[in-house]
Amino acid sequence: MWKKGVVFTKFKKITIDPIEVWASNESELKQIPKSELKDILTYLHSTFVNNLKGNFEIVDKEGPQTLRIRIALTDGESSEPVTDTLSNVVPITLAVSYLKRAAAGTHISVGKASIEAEFIDGETGKRIAAAMDTRAGGKTFDGEKFDEWGDVKSAFDYWSEGTNSRLLELGAGTPSKKD
Repeated sequence: MWKKGVVFTKFKKITIDPIEVWASNESELKQIPKSELKDILTYLHSTFVNNLKGNFEIVDKEGPQTLRIRIALTDGESSEPVTDTLSNVVPITLAVSYLKRAAAGTHISVGKASIEAEFIDGETGKRIAAAMDTRAGGKTFDGEKFDEWGDVKSAFDYWSEGTNSRLLELGAGTPSKKD
C-alpha cells in the first residue's frame, strides 16, 4: 500500500539495500549451504537492479530524488525438477498435483518464495510503502524447470518487473523508450 500524498515524480534515483533473510528456522533457506543462499540473494538483488536501471539511476546512498528499497526474503523452497516434470506428463501425478494445489495453494514439487519490501523516501527517511507477497511455481515447461531454484527466480523476476512498472505508473523515474 502506497502512502497517500506522496509525489512520486520526484524519484529519479533508487538505492537498494543488501537483501536480508528473515526466514524462520523451519525454512529451507536456513538449511541450504551459505554459498547457494548467497547466489539466490545475488540473483534477487541483480534482477531488481536490472529491471530498474533503464528508468532510474541506481545509486549507493540516500539523498534527494532517491527512493530507498529494503527487501527481505522471508521464505523459499526449491523445486524438485524431476518430480515436477513427471507430474506434468504422468496423468495420475498431474491429477494429484492439481488436488494439492486446490487444497494447499501450490502444486507438487514446485518452488516458492516469500518477500517483504519497504520503500523509503531517501531524503526524509519516511516510509512511503510496504509490501509482502508469496509466489509459487506453476505447471509449465520452460528453461527454468531443471533449475531447482528456477521457480524462486521467476518470482524474483515477477516482483522486480512489477516494482518497475508500478513506480512508472505512479510517475517515478524516467521511462525508457522500451516502456
